[in-house]
Amino acid sequence: MKTITIKVSEKIHDLLIWFFKKFSKEELEILDHEKWQNITSELEEDLKQSLDGKDPHYSIEEIENSMEEILKKFGA
Repeated sequence: MKTITIKVSEKIHDLLIWFFKKFSKEELEILDHEKWQNITSELEEDLKQSLDGKDPHYSIEEIENSMEEILKKFGA
């Protein structure tokens, strides 16, 4: 899904919301400002931790090897 931010006048706000509600949640989700701020803050914090080296990083090969070991351990 892609995210867009728009500013609308009070004059068309209700009409625009009415139109958006015609779509399913899978097609369009309306995020209120507070929810948008929370998502943005979480993403910024995740990025900061990643750039600071606080989050572990794994190569595809490391993940595949780890998954193989887990599968062997549980007999799958």
